[in-house]
Amino acid sequence: MLSVLVVDPDPALASTIAEMLRACRHVAIALDDYTAGLKLLDTVAFDALIVSVDGSDVVSVSFAVAARSKQPSLFVVGVGNFVEQPTNFAKAEIDIFIGKPFSIEQIESSIRDLIGPLQSGFKFNSTASLTAT
Repeated sequence: MLSVLVVDPDPALASTIAEMLRACRHVAIALDDYTAGLKLLDTVAFDALIVSVDGSDVVSVSFAVAARSKQPSLFVVGVGNFVEQPTNFAKAEIDIFIGKPFSIEQIESSIRDLIGPLQSGFKFNSTASLTAT
């Protein structure tokens, strides 16, 4: 079981992803505000962060950088509509990408991929993208 912070400007999407994680028996908190997310990271430790990476990824990836500066061992999962590959900026800061639309199985798989490295203390880094089939 992992603790996951989900931050997406769309409250419905943040809540949906958090519910998917809870259905997989993880602890998840959903927020739709980056500032609130950073404040929460000051007081609560998380294993992973799921952040929306759509349109201009500068804001969301900058948030991921700030989040990781608060909690360096935080794993970051980016979800988005990847018509093209994520930018180099995003690839440098986000460990796993999941393309929209996605399934509960894809969310669980991406989180499950983090459990091994978390238990062994190693940092996971992948530029692989998952997309729905």
